[in-house]
Amino acid sequence: MIKKILYFSLLLLIIGCTTKSKKSETTDMIKKVIPTDQWELIIELTNSQYLIIKTESMYDKGYDFLAYPNQLKAYTYDDQQITWKNKKDISLDEIKSFSDTISLDNLKNKNLRISYKNQAPTKEHKTHHWYGVYLYPFKNQINIGESIAGGHGERGGSVTLSILELLDYEGWENHFRLSGCEWAIEIIKSNKDDEEKLIDELIKGVCQRSKFNKK
Repeated sequence: MIKKILYFSLLLLIIGCTTKSKKSETTDMIKKVIPTDQWELIIELTNSQYLIIKTESMYDKGYDFLAYPNQLKAYTYDDQQITWKNKKDISLDEIKSFSDTISLDNLKNKNLRISYKNQAPTKEHKTHHWYGVYLYPFKNQINIGESIAGGHGERGGSVTLSILELLDYEGWENHFRLSGCEWAIEIIKSNKDDEEKLIDELIKGVCQRSKFNKK
């Protein structure tokens, strides 16, 4: 009887260790989800791997709503799935089936528009005077710029700054207001010593404010 108890105890221990080992091999979970202005989703996993989804590959699989940038960004996520505001979701396993791996170096120039707004009519132009703020999340930089007139008569310009450079840049807060993202000013000020959190909060703010088109 004692031998049987010891045998089954040992068997359970072996099964438990095997299960734990298999689980540890698949512990990659979603850490972050970042949309880009190139109709992409970048997924950072907890194992430090980056995945990229070109969302056009999902259109014929029931995700055609992702063709609209405002709808693409209208999501929340946890460690196992992404859920959009229309209640459509995608699991981590499905994410892997749609995605390719990508290196951090190849993500440096990916950007996300925080906000832009046309302030025309202004003294510069009657119909076209846009202010914009853009985030480069993989190199912790922000671009602020203006577009005046547009087309062949385009005037204006832009500058890309680190977070510290932005804080020293004259008029940056007013530029954010004119771009329609006054909400982002306090995020930057209160998280200037933690750039990772600052970037995460800006992306979260963009996603929270993104909405689905009214039918």
